Order: sequence, then C-alpha cells, then structure tokens
Amino acid sequence: MKRIVYSISIIGLLLVWSQIQAAGISVTPDKLSIQTYVKGEVVRDLYVKNISSGPVIYNLYAEELADEIAIQPDFIRLEASETQRIKISVKPRTIGVYVTNIAVVAQELDRRQFNASTGVKIPLDLRVTSAPKTVFSELSFWGIIGGVLSIVALVVVIIIVRKKRRSLWEKLFKK
Repeated sequence: MKRIVYSISIIGLLLVWSQIQAAGISVTPDKLSIQTYVKGEVVRDLYVKNISSGPVIYNLYAEELADEIAIQPDFIRLEASETQRIKISVKPRTIGVYVTNIAVVAQELDRRQFNASTGVKIPLDLRVTSAPKTVFSELSFWGIIGGVLSIVALVVVIIIVRKKRRSLWEKLFKK
C-alpha cells in the first residue's frame, strides 16, 4: 500500500512539474566590483543568455542608486541560446561604499500557460573616493604662486630704482 501511495505521489509531482514552466537565464559575470572617483564614469559589461527552449523577455534594473547607475538596454528579447551584451554605466555623485543589486528578471512569452518569472540578482559593490590630486594640478598651483611672487618682486625693484633715478644695473651691481 505504501508503494502505491509513493508511486502516485511521484507521478502526481511529475505531472504538476511538467505544467509549471520558468524562463531560463544565465548572467556573467556573477558579481561586479567597481572602484572609482566622485563624478567619474565607469562602464562594465554583463552578458545575459537565454538558456530556455523558447524566446524570453528580460527586464534589467538597479535595485538602488538608479539615478547613478544606467543600464543599456534595460529591456531585451532573446531567442533560445541567444546572448546579449548589457552596458552598466556608473557615475557616482558622493564619496562612500555602496552595495546594491542589478536585477535581471526573465519571463516567457507564452502567456497561455502558468509561467513563473525567474530572476537573477548580480551584486554590485561600489567604492567611491575623492578625485586624486594630479602632478599637473600641484605644479600649476605652485607655478601660479611662483609667477605672482616673481611679478611682485619685479614691480618692487622697478619702483625702488625709479625713485632713486639710477639704472637697474647700477643699483644691483655697484655699491
């Protein structure tokens, strides 16, 4: 009797299982780590592949930081075994460490049957620091300070020389 109940249960589960379908999805890489500067822009690629036997629609979105993370394209339709490259552009506005997910939700096109939506969440680790000081910015700062001080010194020397009505050569080298 137990064998009959187990057999019927297994057959019932197989029948129910065959009626429930979910779209297949594969996303690479499985996580994103980005380190950048404030107002700097970083672009990374995701590859979405349809691993089911029919066409599937995919929606992509950032769970948080949607105003700083752009996903192009964010809505795609893929045939069986087709792969699509997705550009993830990150342009942070503030310094800090942020963690969010890029969600990829798949749904079968055939709506005549019950279709469960499937999805993948790709963790995104974002580390944002202040913009680094460059050698050029340091040199230009000290160059401007040196240039201003040189002009001021030259003007002072010219004023002193004109007051005494002596030539600059006589003033500097004759005592």
